[in-house]
Amino acid sequence: AVGVIEVVKRPITETSQLLGRIEAVNRVSVVARVTAFLDKRLFNEGAEVKTGDPLYKLERGPFEADLAAKQAQVAQLQATLTNAKLTTDRQRTLLGGPAGQQSNYDAAVANQKSLEAQVEAAQAQVSLSKINLDYTDIRSPIDGRIGRTSVTEGNVVSPSSGVLTTIV
Repeated sequence: AVGVIEVVKRPITETSQLLGRIEAVNRVSVVARVTAFLDKRLFNEGAEVKTGDPLYKLERGPFEADLAAKQAQVAQLQATLTNAKLTTDRQRTLLGGPAGQQSNYDAAVANQKSLEAQVEAAQAQVSLSKINLDYTDIRSPIDGRIGRTSVTEGNVVSPSSGVLTTIV
C-alpha cells in the first residue's frame, strides 16, 4: 500500500528555531582540601550565597592538636637555640684566652646555625598546620546559587572524595 497526499499551495511564514544552551558565567566545584569528618552543612540547597559565606564545617580537633604540637616543638627548639647562642658566646670569650680552642668555637657556631634552621623549619610546619586548620571551614569562593550537596553530616571527606557541591 502506498500513501498519497494531495499537494496544496499555501503561504509560509519563515521562522528560525535554534537550539541553545545557557551556562553560568562562573562555576565553582567545592571540594574538601583536608581529610576530616563533616560536622555541619551550613546552607540550604538552591539558596543564594555570597563570597565568604560558610558552607561546611569539618571536625577541627585533630588539626588543633597538630597545631599545638607544632607550636610546642617551635618553643622547644627556640629554648635549645637560646642555650646554643649562650654556648657560642662563651666559646667566643674563651677563644681570646689560653683555655679556648678554635674547634670548640666552630662546633658551637655550627650547632647554633643548625638549630636556627630547625626553628625555621618548625615555624614553617606551624604555618602549614594553621593552613590545614583553616581548611576545616569551607567557605564560598564566589557569589551565586548553590546546588545540591553530595555528602551529609558524619561522612569523611577528603580531596579525593570529589565535589561536595557546586556554585554557579
